[in-house]
Amino acid sequence: MASADQSGPPDNWLRSATSSDLLQWDVEPGVLIGPGAAILIASAREVDPVLRNDGCLTLFYQLNKPEDAGITDFEGVAVVGYSTSNDGLSFTEQFPLITTRDPAGPDVLTMPDGSWLFYHDSTDPDDYGNGIRVGRLTTTSPE
Repeated sequence: MASADQSGPPDNWLRSATSSDLLQWDVEPGVLIGPGAAILIASAREVDPVLRNDGCLTLFYQLNKPEDAGITDFEGVAVVGYSTSNDGLSFTEQFPLITTRDPAGPDVLTMPDGSWLFYHDSTDPDDYGNGIRVGRLTTTSPE
């Protein structure tokens, strides 16, 4: 979904949906993350969910308007951030993870040893170059 506000990147929303057969989906009311959400109002896109060993859900995503999340120390127009929920529906804080090189498209793989391999693309062609950046997250369950 995109907003009519053209003062920057378009807004994106994260909502939830349920299905009993994985073919027909019912979108639930309300916004989990993005404009219109109760708490996390910053626009989030390119979301990658990770179900943690403790049953919590951590979402990694691109914030294309980080200032809406109160993040002011960043380069470019976007940051990669994350949020964690105990129930998969209530997210209470957005944390910046990468604030340089205009990161986008975060993805996380859970490795056999339980660590996470994190990768994302960079959209800064002048200074850092376009391409994929890869690194291990140093914890199996970020706080």
